[in-house]
Amino acid sequence: MWDIRGDITASVADEIIYDGLDAIPSNSTFLQYRKAILDADVFDYNGSHLNTIAHDFYLRGIGNDVETVSGTLSSSQTWSDYVQLSGNVSVHSGVTLIIAASAVINLCNGSNTYSLISTGGVISLQSGATINGWTACLKSWSSTKGFFPTIQSAINNASNGDGIEVNNGTYNGDITINNKIVTLYGQSVSGTIINGVVWFENCEGGQLYNLTSDYIEMDGCNNINTWGHKIITGSGLFCYSSTDLDVSPVASYPDDIALEFIYGTNGLIDLYAQLTNSWIGAYLYNYSNATITTTTFCSNSIDIEAINYSSADADASENKFSSDPVSYIGNVSVPGYITICSMPKRSKLSIASINNMMATYPNYEKFSSLIKLYFALTKIVKNDTKQTGKFHQAKFLSRYYNIIDSMKTFIQNNPG
Repeated sequence: MWDIRGDITASVADEIIYDGLDAIPSNSTFLQYRKAILDADVFDYNGSHLNTIAHDFYLRGIGNDVETVSGTLSSSQTWSDYVQLSGNVSVHSGVTLIIAASAVINLCNGSNTYSLISTGGVISLQSGATINGWTACLKSWSSTKGFFPTIQSAINNASNGDGIEVNNGTYNGDITINNKIVTLYGQSVSGTIINGVVWFENCEGGQLYNLTSDYIEMDGCNNINTWGHKIITGSGLFCYSSTDLDVSPVASYPDDIALEFIYGTNGLIDLYAQLTNSWIGAYLYNYSNATITTTTFCSNSIDIEAINYSSADADASENKFSSDPVSYIGNVSVPGYITICSMPKRSKLSIASINNMMATYPNYEKFSSLIKLYFALTKIVKNDTKQTGKFHQAKFLSRYYNIIDSMKTFIQNNPG
């Protein structure tokens, strides 16, 4: 231990050694002591001192030096002890990397974190092996394709049909899945937290489940579902021009809309979704054949709004609502006995005030929907600009023109 204190300073060594020895029984072997202290360095300092500590043990005849690896593996090999990545590592076609049960692979090296990725080769991960420092694990069926320091880097390296497991933790920033069919899932819905937007764009399939994010958006997608698991979103779920969706969100967006289906068909909201504490729980614009089942609407001003050729079927016996009668606008079917949720209903916009506005202004519903569509498009533009760093005029200008032209036409036809 004095060797370690002399090599990495006494204060740092004492912290690592005490943390390591505190984690194992006093009758452990020297190799177990070595492992505990190395693990403590990974936990406390991202493995900054692994090489030095392991070498001090090696000089005393205990264990081996830490193997430092980077670049492309040129031949098949087995990692069975501590391995420290000093750069990205690729396993090319024809090469097999076996990570034994006794191995501890550290992707972190001080302030840097690197990737371990298959570029055609085989990564065989035996049960019991430890991989430190990964954020996302890329998988293809039962095989491992790589470990990555960020979610986006795993997505960028994914192929259609791949799965991406996100380690428990809190991650800041937006992520985008563009034109790929992948499954993105967390280790637990409460433990995997993304402080940003999860954005599916132009995807012809995919799954999303077991995580929490600020906002979820699907634009131009088909066949996206949540596999019967919840997704928690702090500011809502927005689906634009997307069809055949099956989602189970837990969403709350005060003074706004918890879930939006804008243009499309065949949307299913089910499996104990919760749309609560919002101005509108579920909003459908030009979206046909939406089915809502086993969903809780609670403390919303309006539970469901389905307008402009939209339709929604919400069997009362299979859902819970904010009020009786159910607060809805437009083409919504709510057959059966109504069950009220236990939370108090929001009073900001009452059913009576809505009915009064509709009676006073017969076209209120149509103009209101145009305003909501305008703000919905503004959300898309804001997220796209934040994600890409620039405004894509060609992508959005025609959509704005269509909405504004519809507003002009409405005002001209309704001068009073």
